Amino acid sequence: MFYQALLRTFVTFVSVSFAMSAFAAPRLLTIGQPPGQAEKKIDASLLAPQVEKKLAVRGGSLVVSSPRKFVAAKGKRVNVIVGCKQVSDDFVKKLPLRDSAVTGVFPEYNCITVAVGSDSDLRTLAAQDNVVRIRPAMKGQPNAGVVQSQADFALQTFDLREGRYLDGLSQKVGILSDSFAYGPPVRNESTTPPQNESGALRGATPQLTGDLPPEVEIVADDAALYWEGYTPSDEGEAMAELIHDIAPGAALAFHTAEPSYFRMASGITALKNAGCTIITDDYTYWDEPWFMESPVSTAISSAIKGGVAYFTCAGNSGDSGIRLRYRDIDPTQSEEKYPPQLGADFADWGGGYGAYLPITFYPPSSEVLLVLQWNQPW
Repeated sequence: MFYQALLRTFVTFVSVSFAMSAFAAPRLLTIGQPPGQAEKKIDASLLAPQVEKKLAVRGGSLVVSSPRKFVAAKGKRVNVIVGCKQVSDDFVKKLPLRDSAVTGVFPEYNCITVAVGSDSDLRTLAAQDNVVRIRPAMKGQPNAGVVQSQADFALQTFDLREGRYLDGLSQKVGILSDSFAYGPPVRNESTTPPQNESGALRGATPQLTGDLPPEVEIVADDAALYWEGYTPSDEGEAMAELIHDIAPGAALAFHTAEPSYFRMASGITALKNAGCTIITDDYTYWDEPWFMESPVSTAISSAIKGGVAYFTCAGNSGDSGIRLRYRDIDPTQSEEKYPPQLGADFADWGGGYGAYLPITFYPPSSEVLLVLQWNQPW
């Protein structure tokens, strides 16, 4: 189970208003009173001292108190992943939440996702004996670009269609991305079903121009419901146009990959159950486990065993990360003897940087997401 052990991921969101190379040692925060047993289940990013102070002043809003562009949020709520010992309908129904709502139930992964609207609800969740761990649900990222596509020509699929009469007939391709038909230029006044709803997509602009088949099965397309001020890109529809160019005889289906990788994993299973013989995605979640199987990879493996051909996006983020063995900055000092805020057990980054790795922010007011994982059970 993914949350039986402590979550071993550290995520930091940094926003600065100037461009410079930062190399000064940061001022460490005073932790204060040790957390209670319930608070130990809550990710530190949701219990930071600055956040708690602002929560009290601003009526308990987790979102207003600390902007989180990378955290799935809607209105004054922030979406969190709640790892449990087990998930049942009875447990979910009896959760005493006043300002929050359950946004996803995934018994196969022993977790639920909750849009938390107050500090009191967050602590109420943590106080449940069945709850093991609570952390923010990070937003996924489509691997998209802007390019004039010649996929049909590049793959020479026209030879298969014209020479061997293979056009995808009898195949059904499932697509996972952020959205499919959220707004223009895909959606118009005559498009059905309504925005954010499931059903047979008809009357969309690309369908009227012949860039999509007359009907596309929308299994789930509600990414916009989980974000405040977020406009989905309809990247799934762009993928569908490429697929339709290559295999115009194939049926198409779509499921959003938002707002968490548990939902993406559930979407893979849903597309498989909808009869898809091929599934493809272009989505990345940076808070997925790196050193062990994740719910997404488990769902992919299950789909493949069921006869589905699965194709995921291939990216190269090697230059955007660092992989090294942990080396204690001061091996003579014990973490048990010295509290963490003294820095006695910080990692030595090597290269002469010591405990503090320089990061250059450019352009001004740029943002960076830092994710740290190490090779221990999730």
